[in-house]
Amino acid sequence: DGKLSRVKLASSNIGRMEHAFDFLFEHSWYIALAIYLSKAYGISAILLCVFILLFDSFFYYCEIAFGKAIKDRPLVDYGRIEQLFRKFDGRKNSYILFILIGIVFNVPFYSLAAIAVWSFISAVFYCSRTIKHIYALDKRKVRLS
Repeated sequence: DGKLSRVKLASSNIGRMEHAFDFLFEHSWYIALAIYLSKAYGISAILLCVFILLFDSFFYYCEIAFGKAIKDRPLVDYGRIEQLFRKFDGRKNSYILFILIGIVFNVPFYSLAAIAVWSFISAVFYCSRTIKHIYALDKRKVRLS
């Protein structure tokens, strides 16, 4: 469904699978890069890729935890700071840009390292924002009780 469904304000249940395929496609870029770089850099490239997967999965889990607690909108759209950070967070567009820069300057290993660092920063940011918002929600519930 994607952007077209948002424009038309119409979506389908099968269209929800778009996110699953996006997730798969997004990760395939740096997995392929890590496999390629492992010939020259050995386990270091694979470890960077593992950390990227770990941090991205953690960020995804934070989104799920947030979504279960606060149902009206996703974490990345919840507050002004989240909306701003979303433009630069660890996502497909950022990662492809890192890879492109690394290829252009013939330093692809540094692309993978930059993606690992940026995925860590994104995970820490979204974890802290999830905790902040869920904690505030819990405090409001206690006051109302």
